[in-house]
Amino acid sequence: MTQLSLLSGGWDPFIPVYPGNKRKKKYRSAIFDGELCWGSIVEPFCGTGSTALYGYTNYRFLGESALDVRAIWESWLSGQWHKVRESVRFAATLDPQHAWDTAKELYEITEKPVQLAAASLILRKLAFGGVIRHNTQGKLNVTWSPHKVEAFRNWAVSAPPVCPGITLKDSWEGAIAAWQDLECQKSLVVIDPPYWLPYAPGTERRGTGLMTPAYAGHRPHDDETLALCLEPLRQVASNPNAARIVVCNYYSDLLNTEIANIANRHNRRFTWKNFGVMEGLNHNGKQRVKAKERLWILE
Repeated sequence: MTQLSLLSGGWDPFIPVYPGNKRKKKYRSAIFDGELCWGSIVEPFCGTGSTALYGYTNYRFLGESALDVRAIWESWLSGQWHKVRESVRFAATLDPQHAWDTAKELYEITEKPVQLAAASLILRKLAFGGVIRHNTQGKLNVTWSPHKVEAFRNWAVSAPPVCPGITLKDSWEGAIAAWQDLECQKSLVVIDPPYWLPYAPGTERRGTGLMTPAYAGHRPHDDETLALCLEPLRQVASNPNAARIVVCNYYSDLLNTEIANIANRHNRRFTWKNFGVMEGLNHNGKQRVKAKERLWILE
């Protein structure tokens, strides 16, 4: 993680590859709209924390239900990051197949945050396409890429800075509840739920790293992904301490109507910004998915 200038914001995320990462300038410009200082920042689906770490605040409320991503945060916040760095650096000295096999085995069986964090980072840096995918049995369904080896071996796993006021919860509900308890004025809330749903036993869901209905059938939302976006919004929209709420998702007429209704119900100004077809769903310049990205802003 590298510290940025005061004109640019706080810190870059330290998770190298993650679907839906909002670290690009076009997203950050729309999310912050020139205002980087906030009473608190709430990111109930934090992923890399590319919003929460970028802005200036003394209070950050984060939620992350993905075990491997949360392990990275937990290792940092508990003071164990040096152990993660040592594991990743050692793996970089190994034969890449051996490093991959070892990380994959640990990733699938370990419950120790430091081991899981290191394994997750190794896999993300070596994986073909940089995305961790699962099959219907919940096993990893991706291989390492020879083109990633040099970058992995040269990767400087830097120590993250001291970042104040982070509260990390294992769910979006926990993050929002902790923020509600603080009653902090002028809060920025960024609701960026996963555009996919992870593997779940008894379903056909593979957890591809992208929102499965949109990827497979060009359908932006099913009931689960719709609820994952709207339920957090309903909880924060009624709180006047949420000065700015940014919702990130694929566009659909249904989702747009629901968000507009919530904004009207709470007398909030309602605007949006479109970003076109999500880049990560394209291949060699060809559009594989019709769903378009939009940011909805409630103030």
